[in-house]
Amino acid sequence: MVTNVDYLKSVIDLLDFTNTGSVIPQLTIPTIKNLKIPLAPKEIQEKIVEEYESIDSKVKKAKEIIEKAQKEIEEKVKFVFNEGYKKKKLEDICNLKAGKFVSAKDIDDENNDELYPCFGGNGLRGYTENFTHNGTYSLIGRQGALCGNVHKISGKFHATEHAVVVTPSSDINTDWFYYILVSLNLNKYATGVAQPGLSVKNILPILIPVPSLSEQKNLVAKIEILENKISQANAVILGAKEKKQSVMEKYLR
Repeated sequence: MVTNVDYLKSVIDLLDFTNTGSVIPQLTIPTIKNLKIPLAPKEIQEKIVEEYESIDSKVKKAKEIIEKAQKEIEEKVKFVFNEGYKKKKLEDICNLKAGKFVSAKDIDDENNDELYPCFGGNGLRGYTENFTHNGTYSLIGRQGALCGNVHKISGKFHATEHAVVVTPSSDINTDWFYYILVSLNLNKYATGVAQPGLSVKNILPILIPVPSLSEQKNLVAKIEILENKISQANAVILGAKEKKQSVMEKYLR
């Protein structure tokens, strides 16, 4: 029986080779030459390929939606900078303060109902027994190659000394401010080579265009619609492999 090439690619696509290799993961001929794959009748192969192509088409469309939405978000944020709003220094519209030190031995890799997420300079580090903040905040990484990265965090969490917690003034919307901070590309203000770092004093003078609070909220509402589109599109992409597995099981069980 002749095997449909696209069908063969579809089967291989579902194989997991992530555990091959120790120090350097690798795919070798001895690893795959003795693998057994289900050999379906030609008409079944064609049906599987057809359904796979349908899934791939939806994934492609989802990626296009994400790309378009991300560009629209960037354009909406750029509009704020180009509209001629009065500018204020970063230090005049928010408080920037580093988090609290926590020992590495007190950070767990696994989460449970009694722990809180712990964020450092590059995002989530693990989970701790105590939290330093409760609410919605922007965190700016201040140490490492990725310093200047911005994360929006909600709920109870622990911010380490390598993360700068941003507390905006009363006339600044937290969600709006997050998008503004991301657009600033704060990494360009980092100093140091071996261990790059972001000094708070270097970013305090940055001028930010500040529209009215109602305009800030209006922008956030528009961006949230786009973010929702991105989330739905990501769900399509993340669910593609499971859908393909279901197709294979439907025809080959």
